[in-house]
Amino acid sequence: MSRRQFVGAAAATTAASAIFLALGMAQPGIADDDLAAKGEPELVWSAIADYEESTAQERGTYSPRFVAYLARFLINYDTISAYWWNAQQTKVSVASAQKFSKRLIEEGATSVFYNLDLDGNGSLSEEEFYAGLTDQTEAFSKFQASIAFGLRKYQGKDGVRSLFKLLVEQFGEQLSARRQIALLFSLMDSVQPVELIKRLIGETDNASIIGYKVVDGGSGYTPEAPPSVKVDGPAFLDDTAAAKAVLKPTGRLFRIKVTSPGKGYVKAPDVTISPPRASWGRAATAMCMLKGDKLAGVVLTNPGKGYTTGDDIRVMIAGPAINMTAINVTAAGAGEVIERMMGGATAEAILDMMVGEVAVVKPGSGYGVDLPITVTVDQPPTRVDFANFGQVAKVEAVLSPPPEGELLRSWLPPASLQQAVTELLPNNLVPKLDPCLGKFYISPIQVLDPKYCIYYDNSEFQIYPSQKLAPYFSFLDGPRARYPVEKERPLDVGVFLRFAACGAACGATAHAVLIPIDVVKTRMQSEPRKYPGMVSTFKTLLEEEGKDAFLLGAGATITGYFVYGGVSFGLTEFFKRKFVEICGPEFATLYPVPLLLFASAMAATFAATAVTPFESLRIKAVTSPGFPRTLIGGLQEVARRGQTRELFDGVPVLLLAEIPYMMAKFAVFDAASKLAYSLFPQAGESVTLSLLVSLLSGMVAGVAASLVSQPSDTILVAVNGEAEEGGRMDIVGTVRNKLKEGGVAAFYKGSVPRAIKSAINIAIQFFLYDSCKRLAHVGPDDIKVFFDVMSGLEIGLKGAGGMGAVANMIETNMR
Repeated sequence: MSRRQFVGAAAATTAASAIFLALGMAQPGIADDDLAAKGEPELVWSAIADYEESTAQERGTYSPRFVAYLARFLINYDTISAYWWNAQQTKVSVASAQKFSKRLIEEGATSVFYNLDLDGNGSLSEEEFYAGLTDQTEAFSKFQASIAFGLRKYQGKDGVRSLFKLLVEQFGEQLSARRQIALLFSLMDSVQPVELIKRLIGETDNASIIGYKVVDGGSGYTPEAPPSVKVDGPAFLDDTAAAKAVLKPTGRLFRIKVTSPGKGYVKAPDVTISPPRASWGRAATAMCMLKGDKLAGVVLTNPGKGYTTGDDIRVMIAGPAINMTAINVTAAGAGEVIERMMGGATAEAILDMMVGEVAVVKPGSGYGVDLPITVTVDQPPTRVDFANFGQVAKVEAVLSPPPEGELLRSWLPPASLQQAVTELLPNNLVPKLDPCLGKFYISPIQVLDPKYCIYYDNSEFQIYPSQKLAPYFSFLDGPRARYPVEKERPLDVGVFLRFAACGAACGATAHAVLIPIDVVKTRMQSEPRKYPGMVSTFKTLLEEEGKDAFLLGAGATITGYFVYGGVSFGLTEFFKRKFVEICGPEFATLYPVPLLLFASAMAATFAATAVTPFESLRIKAVTSPGFPRTLIGGLQEVARRGQTRELFDGVPVLLLAEIPYMMAKFAVFDAASKLAYSLFPQAGESVTLSLLVSLLSGMVAGVAASLVSQPSDTILVAVNGEAEEGGRMDIVGTVRNKLKEGGVAAFYKGSVPRAIKSAINIAIQFFLYDSCKRLAHVGPDDIKVFFDVMSGLEIGLKGAGGMGAVANMIETNMR
């Protein structure tokens, strides 16, 4: 797509979804028809509370990089995970389209085009456009968090081994999957299952030894005792290779072996060694050593060069010297001369041998192509007197080629394009075994020190600054998410009754604690001239009416808000879920705030109607002298006067007050708590911190709710307070009077104590509500279940029949 085409499409519509459809570019994943043909798989859902027993320390077995890569692996190879991922693409498309539309409006089409054109060639490829349009990170991060949750039961060394065996059992039929599992566990920093990785690589490659390379033939070997060769066993199977060493001369002499020491020597005789036949050769030299009058040994001073087994090597040692003047010329003297001439020493030359080659006796099987194999050759014979030192031979095994062609030992991901969250490392990338650390790492990166890395490039190691290579592999880390893929389990009537009971308890308790502040606020609203300020109102009430004045209307308050709390909280929970059912999960995902506002408004309608009579009795008790202070007394007095119907006169006003109050309360609380958890994700891991978040978010919600509903509350107090004097006015008349008295400011009389009361009230309410829900086993973790990917694997839901086709389809589409 050229820049002109892109800008034209963007100008035609700023809805990214329209551009998306116009270009005919579908999200990658499994085709619906293919899934329908295989049958829709059933996802496994488990209670979050079942996984909460693991400690934070135990949950440190797996690094974020490992969890992210396991998520990628499952999306590519597990049918259940792939099905879920495909189902998310529509939701992702809608959300991404909205974000893209906003981006087009704010930045302009031309600017967006150049930001998407990552390779700078002046046009957008499908990959570039798709990478800029879609935002899969949120769905992937939740899936990743689900896996992290499921891994809580695979902790420690034994847990890692169990997980490894589970993945091999489920997906080991595919060669590419076995390679990916080896890469996956090579990402582990601690408790890495090294031996299991070796075995898997051996099973995957299943290589045999087809030859041996003699790196150093050594020396000091003799044909009489050829060395044996020992080959390490394979990582997989029990089919160890066997080999045999074949010797050849080094061209040197190893030693001179004395065959007869002779006798009668007075001094060391001369020794001469015949030269080799080769013209380029060089004769060895030696010197004799005596012990008494006999030859003790012959020491090579130069082993020579160019000798072969075909040479007739002769060692000539001079006989003992004869002093003819000291011998009588007799028959006996002649015999002595002959004896001395015959008493000369003799010796033979021993060739120095080396390992010339190692023959394959048995090739074996189950070896890993890139796993080190130790081939051990016996040491040469132990030190022999007057012989040169021998040196052990060094041999390397040559393995059969891998089943999928040449293995990849050097790789860097492309830096010019964005990486898809589901992209895997190349299947033929080889995990490297560090012999010093005793664990695997992903080639080509090897940490040399904090500043430099070793990179295997062009068949040789090169040193690069670590910061140069680090960005290439940052895509492996994956996005982070606080919550896993979760949903609410089906809720019955009993659960909603427990919601209502918790709401009733927290509503009554919170309002009971704040009755004194409520009395002050009501007096300031009903008689603003006598009670102008909060502090002065406290003092006046204390001086004129005593401490009992601060408990006026207590019975009506506690009872009324017991009913109010039960109805408001219970129905809000009910309507919120019911609207999700009606509108669908996509609407709930995209528009959570309007849905919550609508649910709280509906609940407020019923709650306000239910609490109006009690609120009317409370206001009369506080503002009307002589009116009974108890709830029963107030009801009897109203019945005596025939004013029972008037208890509901405040319903319209209370609706005007409570609907915005409730909407603000729930919406602001929800927003404040989400903000708190986004800033401090660790708060969700602790019950204490979660309750603290509820407390602080409730205070913020309380202030906002009181300010929104303050004018309606002022009118409500005025209507119920004036009725006692026979000068009862309707809502319109009350509004006119308030405007005459003090303008708009008159409606905010008593707003400070009401804001304080509301902040404390709602904070206590949500704190007690969350605490009560946990005790009643209807807290967030009790009513939610999460997508338990690992349990799905355990019971074999991968869909063995169509798994390979599904995995290949996804992998192909994602390319």
